[in-house]
Amino acid sequence: LLLPMVPILQNIAAGAILAIERPFREEDIIELNGELCRVKDIMLRKTRLRSLDGKIIIASNMKFISGDVINYSKGEFIRVELDVNIKADSNYNKAIESITKVLHGDPNVLPHVPKKELSLIEKFLVMPRNIEVLEPKIFIREAGKDKIRLQVWFWIWDILRKESIISNFYEGLMQEFKKEKISFG
Repeated sequence: LLLPMVPILQNIAAGAILAIERPFREEDIIELNGELCRVKDIMLRKTRLRSLDGKIIIASNMKFISGDVINYSKGEFIRVELDVNIKADSNYNKAIESITKVLHGDPNVLPHVPKKELSLIEKFLVMPRNIEVLEPKIFIREAGKDKIRLQVWFWIWDILRKESIISNFYEGLMQEFKKEKISFG
């Protein structure tokens, strides 16, 4: 008789833990099992989420206790890592300059932070205090006879715009590479 009640009791206990620890709140943006969602309702046994593509997800509270949940609404910046391959005979210094130019021109890439958001971000920011340390970084990860693989790191503050920021980066980079006669590899 008690055996069927075990999962229900576990979820109720997990709901109590969520209420006490508050790893996320309603309207926070979280990632659960690789999917970005907005928290809509935290109940005793389950939590209702809405994914970015509009799906309503009802997850048992045990998933949040036993699984990894990333909360993007706590003020942390998000590092984006992208590979950019160029042909080996391209001028990689010009490629790095072009990448830097595109990133510095994007107001959604740190250290650019809109003035109205700055105080909110600084309020939650624990590390680093100096936003300039979040300058974009470019590394040479591989140099072969056919291509050079560059890895680009940059930080953004709005997870909901990540895909459009990446798309804008590549669009700007294609234009810059065309002007500089740099070939993708």
